[in-house]
Amino acid sequence: MRTRTSGPDGTGRPAIDRGSATAEAVIATPLLMLLVLAIIQAGIILHARHMAQAAAHTAMEAARAELASGGDGTAAATGSLAANASGVLEDQYVSVARGAETITVTVTGTPTQIVPLWDATIEVTVSGAVEHIEPAPGAGGE
Repeated sequence: MRTRTSGPDGTGRPAIDRGSATAEAVIATPLLMLLVLAIIQAGIILHARHMAQAAAHTAMEAARAELASGGDGTAAATGSLAANASGVLEDQYVSVARGAETITVTVTGTPTQIVPLWDATIEVTVSGAVEHIEPAPGAGGE
């Protein structure tokens, strides 16, 4: 039969183990908080990227119409970012290049940072064809 011997402080633990729970908590708590903040930061980055993609697609759809211009696409993207990405995507920049056959939209920005050491830049580029409306054969009084 074993008998339990208590340490010098009467707790049943050797004196060398006193305070070990506090030391573990001092080390584990900041690491756990950093892990939680890193997960939140990753979510913010993914959300900001999705908002940039949505704005780029909105700009492309607005600027690809036959009578539209690149300015129409820029205005559409800026409106989309203002409505959906305020507070998530900072330093926003929209570039619309409209040629005779293709249109390319690039949206860049910086996601809001809560973890100062995690610096990310988001750049989304979308390309598509410019719409051309041609009359149907035999139409138009021929």
